[in-house]
Amino acid sequence: MSFANLPVKKFDRFINRPLYAISLLLGLFLIYRTSLLILHAFPFNSDEAIVGLMAKHILSGERPLFFYGQVYMGSLDAFLVALAFKIFSESVIVIRLVQSVLFFLSVLTIYLFAIVAFDDRKIAFFSALLLIFSPVNLILYSTVSLGGYGEALLIGTLSLFISAKVINHFEVSERVRKEHILYLFLLGILTGLGLWVNAISLTFCIPSILIIGIYLIKHRNFQIKIVEVVISVTGYLVGFALGSYFWWSSFLASKNFSLLSELTGSAVSVEQNGYIQQLGQHLLSFFLFGPTVMFGLRPPWDIKIILPFMAPVIILFWLIVMINFFRKWNNLSKRYQLFFSGLIGIGLFQFLGYVFTSFGVDPSGRYFLPFYIPLSIIAAYGLVSIQPRWIVRILFSFVLLFNLLGVLTLALKPPFLTTQFYAPAQVDQRSMSDLIEFLETNGEFSGYSNYWVSYPLIFLSDERIISIPVLPYHNDLRYSPRDNRIPDYNTFVDEQERAFYITTNNPPLDQLLNQKLIQNHILFRYEEIGDFHIYFDLSNKISPTELGLYGSYK
Repeated sequence: MSFANLPVKKFDRFINRPLYAISLLLGLFLIYRTSLLILHAFPFNSDEAIVGLMAKHILSGERPLFFYGQVYMGSLDAFLVALAFKIFSESVIVIRLVQSVLFFLSVLTIYLFAIVAFDDRKIAFFSALLLIFSPVNLILYSTVSLGGYGEALLIGTLSLFISAKVINHFEVSERVRKEHILYLFLLGILTGLGLWVNAISLTFCIPSILIIGIYLIKHRNFQIKIVEVVISVTGYLVGFALGSYFWWSSFLASKNFSLLSELTGSAVSVEQNGYIQQLGQHLLSFFLFGPTVMFGLRPPWDIKIILPFMAPVIILFWLIVMINFFRKWNNLSKRYQLFFSGLIGIGLFQFLGYVFTSFGVDPSGRYFLPFYIPLSIIAAYGLVSIQPRWIVRILFSFVLLFNLLGVLTLALKPPFLTTQFYAPAQVDQRSMSDLIEFLETNGEFSGYSNYWVSYPLIFLSDERIISIPVLPYHNDLRYSPRDNRIPDYNTFVDEQERAFYITTNNPPLDQLLNQKLIQNHILFRYEEIGDFHIYFDLSNKISPTELGLYGSYK
């Protein structure tokens, strides 16, 4: 035994003890996420504010079944945040706490899945470690709430874990037993729940079901009776019906076909060209933007490479890992091949979903999230199968360091760790408290703004100030009525005697607004607070419609 391998062997013995390994992973996770939250690294965006407002309304007695304005996502996230608000307080940090808990549960589930599927605690540990110190894209979307992505990852990883348990039970017993039926029932619940919460979870659930079917087909010596098959399938379907109850009951009650169309991305569809051209653009977008985000070489909101002097080492690591994985495929055990096929299936289904649906028009990093699960396990397999191990582990350490430094570097400068890849939507929210104080001091409690201002302003002012998003944030003055998602706020603003206007990062709109106010003989005062341009103390209340702004929108 070489002296150089001593630390490696001691570390291997440590991580082979699950309690020690999980404790270490939890400690590292808490230190890292707490540090990022203390740094205020994540701007508070409007999608997250809507989750917070939904949670507040749930505590007031409302029972929304879907995310406000986006019926392709269920309201589970808002209910979890409402529970956290009830226990702690109604604050942004509590929203992030919920997301962090969900993500660590996903990490823990992957750890357990790797042990059950591959019977290798080192693969389990290293895959979990890479998820904790993941590229900026996963750090971002596992901390900031967008309405259901944290839940989707947890549902997906639980589906993988259950599929591994089902196959393990079949290896012990060649007959269908109560445990099989129970697991299939739970898998059905998760699949149905995923359909309601966020259909991106189906990229996990479908491969999880398929690998069970593949396993049974390849082991035809099982003494399974037709009645047992019927009972098993029925158990799964009953679970699916229960899990998706809120989805299908809403559809049957309302005949709202947007529940179907939005599953394929109609909410984000802005493409005007033919479907074949769209497919080509989606393919180009995936291969142009996807790999650099997935491997952490750049943040999802920018095209610049993070820490370019370290990037070659990161590329080298992933090349070695991928080449090793595919070269050793034929030598893998049938069990390893089965579960790795399921993991590859996750990436395949996500790729197909991105290319063949309207979600492919949106290059934001959220649609690349499922890829991190198979990538983390494939990388962990490389760490235990490539010789000499200490070399690949040094490269792996560089990857972790690169991810950590990349996140911290971006967390310390504007636009910080933002979900917005569109520059005009990157509103600097650091002046929001000053804006709220200014509006309250000047007696302005209702008005008009854009999507990226209105809902954070409403949430952070505890609904004392209501601003409805009826102004465009695009510099070409494009506007979507979908931005205006809460009708009660419209009613409130309509009933008030005063109204302000707030714009951000939009000189053409400022010019138009000034022009229209003057044309309508409206006197006003003007103030700038950070990115916020405030038109207040209007001599007469006048709405955007009365101003004639909408005729100028595209």
